[in-house]
Amino acid sequence: YCSNMTHKKGMSITRMSNQMPQTAPMLCIHHTKDANQQAASLINWQQEYDQLSDGRFLGQIRERRFPNFHVFREDSNRALRQQCRVEEGGVWLGISVEDKALHINHSQLDADKLLLRSGGVDFELITPEAFSIYGMVLKQDFVQQLKEQLELDDVKGQELYLSGLSERHIQQLKYYLGILLDPNQARWSCETHQTVVKDVLMELFSLSSQREVSSRAASQRQVVMNRIRQYLENQDYRTPITVSELCEAVHVSRRTLQYTFEACCD
Repeated sequence: YCSNMTHKKGMSITRMSNQMPQTAPMLCIHHTKDANQQAASLINWQQEYDQLSDGRFLGQIRERRFPNFHVFREDSNRALRQQCRVEEGGVWLGISVEDKALHINHSQLDADKLLLRSGGVDFELITPEAFSIYGMVLKQDFVQQLKEQLELDDVKGQELYLSGLSERHIQQLKYYLGILLDPNQARWSCETHQTVVKDVLMELFSLSSQREVSSRAASQRQVVMNRIRQYLENQDYRTPITVSELCEAVHVSRRTLQYTFEACCD
């Protein structure tokens, strides 16, 4: 890895890259000494910070900017009130890095909750001292892919968090995000990371969705299975085939794919 550093008022930025083609987007590390500078460092949404506890502010943001989503970790040493708004059509997901609760829209939520806010709507976060949070901002086209593959009318934007997730799912997500934002890790390609993130989010939103989905008739499932077989027969298997890729190839949702395999493969 090589790195270079630039300086702005109250903030320094370290960019780290291994200079390899098609690798994950450059990891940027912003070191801040002012709450408003920290708020201004995040992209794809509007934020204003108020420092609630006394003392000198020190913060840091580690981020990777992919074409369809933005992943970051934000650290701050002082309690903050954050007024936030994600771009219209996008979605923000957030989760506490450590075992510390926070308040969102005046409701206290535990550290094991994956927070959710839709774009175009103001929301408020109040975070304690010495707090760290992972965040993901999904762009509109990425959100649309989620909705189409999961047959969702909406992405639960009225709820404060994704319900129905186990502690294991939360810990797996934190572990992956930790790897992705570690300067000594994340040497996978950009395409690999995008595939992993998409599959992870598909799984989490699928688990969280509670609405009833009708099963397809047996004849329709057989048509889908025939398309699956034809697609698999034409692959050279040089790289693994993911669930998302299979759904896109045969033009069905993740649930329909699951029902089809359950019905046709016992």
